[in-house]
Amino acid sequence: MTKKDLSRRSFLQYSAQSILSLGLINCSSNYVLEQPTFSNISSEMKGSKGKKIAIIGAGMSGISAAYQLKKEGFDVTIFEGRDRLGGRVFSKPTSDAGIAEIGAGWIHGNKGNPLIDLCEKFGFEHVNTYENEEIPLFDSKSGWMNKGKVANLRAEYEKYIKYATDISGSNSSVEDLFWKKAGQTPNKEILKHILRTTFTDEYAAEASLVTSKIEEMEESFEGGNHVVLNGYSRLVESLANGLDYKLNTIVKRVLYKNNTVQIQTNKESYNFDACVVTVPLGVLKKGSIEFSPALPEEKTDAIKKIGFGHFSKLIMTFPEVFWNTDSYWIEYFDKDDNRLPSFFNAYTPTKKNMLIAIAGGKNALEWQSQGLDKMVERAVSQLKKMYGNSVANPTSAYLSEWSKDPFSYGAYSYLANGSTVKDIDNLAKPVSNTLFFAGEACHKIHMSTVHGAYVSGIDVSKKIFAKY
Repeated sequence: MTKKDLSRRSFLQYSAQSILSLGLINCSSNYVLEQPTFSNISSEMKGSKGKKIAIIGAGMSGISAAYQLKKEGFDVTIFEGRDRLGGRVFSKPTSDAGIAEIGAGWIHGNKGNPLIDLCEKFGFEHVNTYENEEIPLFDSKSGWMNKGKVANLRAEYEKYIKYATDISGSNSSVEDLFWKKAGQTPNKEILKHILRTTFTDEYAAEASLVTSKIEEMEESFEGGNHVVLNGYSRLVESLANGLDYKLNTIVKRVLYKNNTVQIQTNKESYNFDACVVTVPLGVLKKGSIEFSPALPEEKTDAIKKIGFGHFSKLIMTFPEVFWNTDSYWIEYFDKDDNRLPSFFNAYTPTKKNMLIAIAGGKNALEWQSQGLDKMVERAVSQLKKMYGNSVANPTSAYLSEWSKDPFSYGAYSYLANGSTVKDIDNLAKPVSNTLFFAGEACHKIHMSTVHGAYVSGIDVSKKIFAKY
């Protein structure tokens, strides 16, 4: 593993958003027991692998934990509020025979990454997404920028961002340190754009909200960013084959004491020996699940301190390709309008006529407030400025809206100002050796990635093995 490349490491990491409220159901309570009634749940013999384990959330971390636990003989039940598996991994077939990765899109680093091993295990084809890292940049005032000038601007950016993310012991935000180093650069406006498209759109948060302490945890796998051609969701679904899961089942309340847990849902209640909570950090922040007794203070502090970002994608398929398919990214700069600053060229890996506009942080929330039709109108208008009036309307379009989803309330986690890697440890720490936690926000090395969620699920299964 190596230090993360802050230039374009994690484009679709956990944009993980749903579209047009797909798969969402009424969250009103139908049935919740007011008083817990605990019973002898499983064999009293210490070490019995027949112990009953509840897992809340059928995303990658929940499924990986369940998969490992079942292999060891545990009786595992997964509870999922949505009507599908995958959580923030959501591959939706489009009306024009493509696949829209509404959620996670990339396997970040193909060398040593366990998700590549899963692809091989289940026979899914995966491909690297690009060879040419050049990013053309269109200036709304003057047209396409000279390649040499763009390269120089990006080199200047890299100098400042390295400074801002490589200072041990600093309590400043990335943005504060970035502009401290940039000083009185004459390229301030264009550097704001590059900071937005290469940092905010990656971390799903403004650089002003992200602590420079990210240097304490920033590692990634080496190699290219790969896509799963038949859909990322296939990995989760294949791993879940044979597992016991309950969809459309919303956990409302978790009552626990040593070695006993009661799960109260919108349908009925269930008793278990232990429970693994894998819901997104946004759900924990919202307090959607009541815990009784209340979670320890160090746990609730960690939930408050760690950031949970916003990210949106506008996925558009066109009748024909009108852009340069040699480019991995295409960017649009307008100092007065930053709402559609960058497009991912999805044609190269998928051979579909697909462009994906992305936005992180405040821009993502603004997109979601506008809605699909308005955002398509904006995108087409902007693309016509870049490529001419012959640009046609897309044949299909999807807008991810995870921040509105009551099963996520955002995209993925980041280390916010005031938080440290110790908070990640506290988030992942078991409570009473009975209530366990997993997910991308619980992994201090691979936070905010699918492989981080996967490994976190395996890690928590090992804690349960040790318990029994």
